[in-house]
Amino acid sequence: MTDFPGYVKGANDLKIYIFQLTILVLLCSVAGCNNQQTEQREGSVSSVPPGPLQAKEPLQQRMERLFPLVGVKLQSRQGHVFDRENVDQYLLDVVPAAPDQNAFVNSFGQFLQLGENKFKAHNSTMCGNDVSVVTKGTWKWVADKKVEIFVESIERNEYCSKPSEKPKKIFGVFELKWTNDSKTTLRLNRVDSP
Repeated sequence: MTDFPGYVKGANDLKIYIFQLTILVLLCSVAGCNNQQTEQREGSVSSVPPGPLQAKEPLQQRMERLFPLVGVKLQSRQGHVFDRENVDQYLLDVVPAAPDQNAFVNSFGQFLQLGENKFKAHNSTMCGNDVSVVTKGTWKWVADKKVEIFVESIERNEYCSKPSEKPKKIFGVFELKWTNDSKTTLRLNRVDSP
């Protein structure tokens, strides 16, 4: 018979061929030749603990991926946002960026806008002689799904029963949770600690 690449002559040659193939497969797996990557579902636990070769995603980056809220306008269902320390829960709806047929109606209410690390909560009313409250401060991720709210100032107009103030203190730590799969409503629940 004619010799050609890949042709196995006898039993010893077959053993050598299998041995060489096994070594090649082992070298490829150690060297990372296998390009297939398994997709990990969110919320699942990886079987490989994070180590020096597997970098852990920073808290801020992970939370920004789960809660892309910077630059998004949220509307409160329960009134002013972060103007009192004793509120244990807020329910906020994401306001669509594109105007819809109810744009005029949806432009009034209590709103929260988050910047990179600052926030502004304010209300918008139909009449100019209504109570106006503007709360400003900072926020930061302190743990998974938890933010700390620091209120710098609460500005109230002349129609408010309380005067403006500058608390300059932490109003609480809140846990964030989407209430639906479409991520259009966000619930903030007060928690004791991060």
